[in-house]
Amino acid sequence: AETFAYVDEFIRYLVDGWKSIEGEDVHTGLAKVRVHLLDVAARGDTVNPPEGCEPLLARFGSPDKEYKLFSRDNGNASDFSHVGMVVSKQAAIEIWPYVGAWMASRV
Repeated sequence: AETFAYVDEFIRYLVDGWKSIEGEDVHTGLAKVRVHLLDVAARGDTVNPPEGCEPLLARFGSPDKEYKLFSRDNGNASDFSHVGMVVSKQAAIEIWPYVGAWMASRV
């Protein structure tokens, strides 16, 4: 069972759209973000599926943004689940070195 506050927030989202605490439309606010962004997605992630990750990244105004999908179709050993892309042994071999190299290239 969900808490009343969560259900109330979800209903307000459906009625009013995604708003910040200040009442600004979040999607409009994302266009103002100007930081380096790496969006790491995994084909097997059912919590944050890739189909939602890339379109959200596109809303950011950052000039340096990259979308990276980890999947068997892209040559990875796994499609990775939501948790698996963070804690699995294969993530330590494939995902984290990629993320580290991406970050190091922007220092």
